Amino acid sequence: VLENVRGCVTDGPCFLKLALTGGTEAIVTYHPGEGPSCPNDAAATAGIRVEPGQRVAVTGRVVGAGPPLELTTCPDESLAIRPLGNGEEETGSGRP
Repeated sequence: VLENVRGCVTDGPCFLKLALTGGTEAIVTYHPGEGPSCPNDAAATAGIRVEPGQRVAVTGRVVGAGPPLELTTCPDESLAIRPLGNGEEETGSGRP
């Protein structure tokens, strides 16, 4: 995690800026702020707690091919942000 923008605490969006393997970046919106609601409270709660430098696994819906790749966790409760522990690797997708 490069940055956690917590704009939804006031009226903007909340999102993570991630560095991906291969040198690319991704933006993961976990709460849009004012405007449309975000029914995925679990992802929003997990996202707000993430700190820069932490490793995360994200299951999100692609909303922009980028660069940077843009994902959201809002529209579906099956989407998630999961902090990874020391030495724990995300498997499968090659995504953040």
